[in-house]
Amino acid sequence: VSTQSTGIKKKKANKDITMFRSSLYFFSSLPHSHSLCFGPQTHFLFSRTFSDVSSRNPSSGFVDQQTDNSTNTPNTKNVNPSATPNPSDFSHRSIPLSPFQKAFLTVGSAFGALADPTRAHLVATLGETTGEEALRQLYQQMNNHPVGRQILFEKPIVTKEKLSFESLATYPPNSLGKLYYEWMIVREFSPDERPKVLFVNDPELAYVMTRYRQSHDFLHTIFQLPSDVFSEVALKWFEMVQTRLPMCFFSSFFGPLTLSLEERFKLTNQAIPWALSHRTSPLLPETLFSAFPFPEFLNSLPLPIQGRRVELFLNIYWEKHLMQDVDELRQLFNFTVPSFSSP
Repeated sequence: VSTQSTGIKKKKANKDITMFRSSLYFFSSLPHSHSLCFGPQTHFLFSRTFSDVSSRNPSSGFVDQQTDNSTNTPNTKNVNPSATPNPSDFSHRSIPLSPFQKAFLTVGSAFGALADPTRAHLVATLGETTGEEALRQLYQQMNNHPVGRQILFEKPIVTKEKLSFESLATYPPNSLGKLYYEWMIVREFSPDERPKVLFVNDPELAYVMTRYRQSHDFLHTIFQLPSDVFSEVALKWFEMVQTRLPMCFFSSFFGPLTLSLEERFKLTNQAIPWALSHRTSPLLPETLFSAFPFPEFLNSLPLPIQGRRVELFLNIYWEKHLMQDVDELRQLFNFTVPSFSSP
């Protein structure tokens, strides 16, 4: 990606944010009797929203944001959302929304992202206003997993300082840390650019959303995917299959509208089957495979139907695998590199 092209796209994203904030300022400036459920805090609400949102890599479309780091001792007990100690640097300060405000933000961000899928800040807002139920389910999945429970307890957050980002360049050639560093540097990305979660009130669920965003660049690294629109849509299919976040459904089904006919064909025939093969639970139980008299037939079925179990990526403590070879990690978590990847 050329520096000139990146600069033009960033200016366009900043213009989008300014226009959207201006329209919202109109609503917030109305008298309370005319502003329905908006209330006097609305101007602050949206000013805070888009001042905190990064316009990083607008060309990649439906991207997600952030990454994590830290280590402590595992928590072997169930995590109580109201009483979990927080030994990390994660902090959460949400902006409360009335039902009407949430509906307005949801509809506005959905239409804005549909009109121009490069508006990643609108997709991020859509994810927060629509994802509460899916986040609760993801929280339970993490809490029921030993590593996921440890992550919820420690709440690691990635920054350049905590990752010792520059030192990743000295890691072994095929290690996760080295490849992650190279992927970020080539695209002039930084883990510090990730926006904060603003519209999820429960701090535990806000952390799950944060962890989801923080895992995005690690997924690009481990699957050898570039940051073009096609790869982002393909990765959104993977995230949809694993997380069931409404925003991922939105991106997966409307994102292809921006693709060429050839890219849509490749998405249907290569990317979607690859994503479906990474379900965290198979369509058929593993016991059926062991009891079935014709294992050769079952093994010939598509991967989503087989008894193969793939790890939920939110249960991967990426920071503890930075020195590990990515081929070993793929084997460990049952991940497969897609045929359309770019080494």
